[in-house]
Amino acid sequence: MPKYTNQERKGIIMLLVVALMALMGPQLVLYYASKNQVPLVITNIPFDTLSVSDVDYKTDNNWNDWSDWDNKGDDKRDDEINPYKVKERFTFNPNTINYDSLLRLGFSTVSAKTLIKARDGGFVFRKEKDLLKIYNIDSNLVQSLSLYVKYDLGLVKNEFVALTYPKAQIEIIEINSADSSQWEQLPNIGAGTIYKINKHKKALGGFISINQLKEDKIVNDTVFDAIIPYLTVDKSKIKKLNINIAVFRDLIKHPYLDAKAINAIVNYREQNGGFKDPKDIRKIISLSKTVGAKILPYLGVE
Repeated sequence: MPKYTNQERKGIIMLLVVALMALMGPQLVLYYASKNQVPLVITNIPFDTLSVSDVDYKTDNNWNDWSDWDNKGDDKRDDEINPYKVKERFTFNPNTINYDSLLRLGFSTVSAKTLIKARDGGFVFRKEKDLLKIYNIDSNLVQSLSLYVKYDLGLVKNEFVALTYPKAQIEIIEINSADSSQWEQLPNIGAGTIYKINKHKKALGGFISINQLKEDKIVNDTVFDAIIPYLTVDKSKIKKLNINIAVFRDLIKHPYLDAKAINAIVNYREQNGGFKDPKDIRKIISLSKTVGAKILPYLGVE
């Protein structure tokens, strides 16, 4: 038997330890890794696919509360477990059907659970495509049930139902006497437009035509077309200017008169001893026919 020195013995022992670690090391690493593996939790996935693997188990809808369906500690997969051996056929609404009835139709327990959980979480089934989003669903089963499924949303809890109300009857208004509240009940009319209408009416002395609402873009064409069916005008309500006594500062306030037109009217009045008839303004040569036609309804001699 060969003799080894102490240093040689230590070297041999070290080699044996290294060899043993090389053989056993990978197995030890895998063993401890499997013991300490952290399960993957996927959160905040939009509920579009209705897959058990994609569901956020931290939501307020208690998707992780399966105590009503599963036995605690039972790790056995129940994808295909179904106590009903014969598939039944009857009309059903996926938004209201219960768990037992889903099994009778042929759903697996996992698919039935996922459908119920999805529905309790607020998902609404509106078409066949929605059923196909259910985890582990049998597409052939869905197709075979197409004649029996009824998507009656009227029975869905918390489903928003749009209510229709009769439209309020719009009052016909006379534009020279209407107040702001009457204008407000007309379609597409806002406070700003009402202010401009009243301001223009005051400056004119009243309206003689509904079309005057379009002057100076007070009311645009779209609004005008919407409100014209509800408008009337009473010409007798306008306030007239007495051109025999009105002074410059009174006449200049009218939107249809400028300084040139006013001077022409005043000069004619002084030269002819006043106006006998408002139509006499047609005799003023320097007054344009356009201005004369617009201002004439607002002129008086008394």
